Amino acid sequence: MLLASNSYADLSFNALGQGLGLYLGLAVPLGDFAESYSSRTIDETNAGFSGMGAVGGIRYIFRLGSGGLGWAFDASVAINSFDETGFERCFREQMGATLNQLQVYSLQVSADSWWFNIPAVSGPVLRLMLTDENSIYIMLMAGVSVQRAPEVTVSGYLQSGQYIGKAVYSYEKAISPGAVFEMGLIFRVITFGIRFSFMGSKNVGTSFEADLFGAGSKSYDSYERNFPVTIGQFLIGYLF
Repeated sequence: MLLASNSYADLSFNALGQGLGLYLGLAVPLGDFAESYSSRTIDETNAGFSGMGAVGGIRYIFRLGSGGLGWAFDASVAINSFDETGFERCFREQMGATLNQLQVYSLQVSADSWWFNIPAVSGPVLRLMLTDENSIYIMLMAGVSVQRAPEVTVSGYLQSGQYIGKAVYSYEKAISPGAVFEMGLIFRVITFGIRFSFMGSKNVGTSFEADLFGAGSKSYDSYERNFPVTIGQFLIGYLF
């Protein structure tokens, strides 16, 4: 998205050299990552229970020859909120019989953080000049992404308000391959872009621990979950 010029007076394409840029914007979850309802159990669903978030990043681009082709190195951090209401709805459907048997009146779902996805990618950039100072660009990059899902705690209460136990879902950090497609407009030193990031891992270690809401025994399980992370991003940037 970001290309910098070696000349403040001449921003034509022929004057473009290697340069640095910063960007920020909105991170909109897509597909399974945005799903907040699933007919499958929590340990089987691909739903990410993810909401709106933000992204910020930095990139460095250098030219390849004298044409419109360049190469970009890009690193960013995308954070997305967690849909605690959707997770509670899914939990109630999965554990409904147990909740009724133990007369659980209310649940409180809390996530210890937002979703974090930190991709580092690299790839070609094509820039096409519209005028001497304005242009459009297209980028296709690939690399890796570090992913952190929030730890989710579900606490149970009787009608009297008495706390009777909790269930905790914990997820390991994961590193997975990722790909990015981006296109946008450049107006002198300001850029506007739309970006689609495809990240995720099929082997995220997960643990579930619960005291079964006061039933007198504890339960523990570990397994692997699929977290397909797809994010649409609306970006604005500045060229140095």
